[in-house]
Parts: sequence; C-alpha cells; structure tokens
Amino acid sequence: MRADLEPRYADSEPFLIECTMLDPRLKTTTFPSEIEKEEALKVIKEQMTSIINDDARVPDILVEREDENNNSSMAYNATDTMDTCKNQSSRHSLGLGDMLNSFITKNVPPSKNDIIDAEVKSYMSEPILEYKEDPLKWWRKKQKTYPVLAQVASRYLVMQGTSVPSERIFSTAGDLVSAHRACLDPENVDMLIFVKTNIKMIE
Repeated sequence: MRADLEPRYADSEPFLIECTMLDPRLKTTTFPSEIEKEEALKVIKEQMTSIINDDARVPDILVEREDENNNSSMAYNATDTMDTCKNQSSRHSLGLGDMLNSFITKNVPPSKNDIIDAEVKSYMSEPILEYKEDPLKWWRKKQKTYPVLAQVASRYLVMQGTSVPSERIFSTAGDLVSAHRACLDPENVDMLIFVKTNIKMIE
C-alpha cells in the first residue's frame, strides 16, 4: 500500500508539510526531517511577506496591534528602566545618554521580518489544539493576534481534504440516468442532481 501511495504524493509533499505546519492540532508532528520543516517555514514566511507588501490594510493592523502592545507594556518598561538605573547606580554612574538609549532601543519600530518572525515563533509556541477541535475556528479567534499568518492559513486550510463529496455527485448522476431514464434532458439532469445534493440544507 505504501509503495502505491508514495508516487502519488511525492510531488505534493512540501505542500502537505506546509498545511500540517499551519494546522494548530498537528504543527508539532514529527516531520520527515528538520530540513524539510525549515523549508516549509521559509515558504510560509515568503507568503507572509507577499501579503504585507500587497495588502494595504495589513500595515495598519500591525501598527494598531503594536500600539496596544506598547500601551500594555508601558508601565512595565518604565519600571524596568528605573530598576536598571538603580541597580547600575550602585556600581557606577549611569549617564543620560545611556538612559535615553535604553528608551530609544525599546521603541524602535519592528521591521517586516521582525513581525513575521515574531508571529511564527509565537504561533509555534502556542499550546497544541485538541484533535477534535476545528482549526478554522481557532484561526478565526486568533486572527487579531496573528493577522498575517492567519491569512496564509486561510489559503491552505480551505482545501477540501477528501474527494468523497464530488464522487457522490457522480454516483447521483449514475442513479438518475439509467437505461430506463435515458431520455432525460441534460438541463433536467442538472436540476435533479442539484436538488438531490442540496435538499439536506432545507430539511
């Protein structure tokens, strides 16, 4: 069985690894190799860069998120800086230039690469989602936390994981068009298949 499956999925393996990385239930799955894992992350980061460059709304979202983070950590940063001053003053005098530099360094706006790396690193450190949970609902809840990575995930996780529904349509057509019903117009066959496939939505 394995020998039969391997040729079918050989070309799509990198794509499947990328899908697995973006599924919060499976992201820590043992991959074929660490190199392939890093290659998958590289492709994901390239797509994140493309989204930031192409989508005019993304920089605004990132700025808003950065402002929220700065506001929430402002008190901590001030306290941390004062504690640093007190600790260092016991050893030597802290110049004004050093104090200003500590503030400037902490307020340097992050680059695109910094934002991408931070999102990926934070996502990978998130707790594993239980297998029974819906990864799409998880990403919907986390899209403000990971505004760029969530867009990449939506490109991968919307693919249908099985061909069963489409195969059922062919089976339905075979049930409708038989030797005893060979004179049905194609238009009528289309309508009958549509009704059969969607009837459960109105029941």
